[in-house]
Amino acid sequence: MFFCDTFDFAGGQDPVTNWPYAQTQKGTWTIRFNAFQKFTGTARLVIGTSMQQGLPPTFLLNGQPFAGALSSGTDDPISRGSVKGAAAGVFVLTIDASVIVWDSYPNPGVNNLTITKGEEGGGTGWDFLFLAVPSQ
Repeated sequence: MFFCDTFDFAGGQDPVTNWPYAQTQKGTWTIRFNAFQKFTGTARLVIGTSMQQGLPPTFLLNGQPFAGALSSGTDDPISRGSVKGAAAGVFVLTIDASVIVWDSYPNPGVNNLTITKGEEGGGTGWDFLFLAVPSQ
C-alpha cells in the first residue's frame, strides 16, 4: 500500500507494513487512537516530511483544526534521495489538548486525527508524525 485516496490507520497496527509513505491523491486519511486520561494544556502534532509539492494538507483532531500549517513546497531533491529518515521539513502544529476524547479503562475514548489533501496533483511524503501531550 503506497498510494491511496482514503486511508484508515488504527493504533496497534504496524506502521512499517500498514502506513503509506506518500499522500498524493485527493482525499482524507484517518488515524484512530485511544486515550485513557484527560489532558489539558497544549498538544503538539510534530510532523516530519520528506517532500512537499503543492498545497499542504489540513489537519483536524476530532473535527477541530490545529493552529499552524505545513508550508507549500516544491519537490526538494531529498524526496528522490535514498537517505532514510532525512526529513526535508519538520513542522509543529498545536491544539488545545482538551479536544482529546478520553474515558477510563477499559473503555477508552476514541479519537480521530484526519489529514486531508484537498487538491489533485502534488502531495506530501511522510517521514514521521506524533502527537505530544503535556504530562498530567
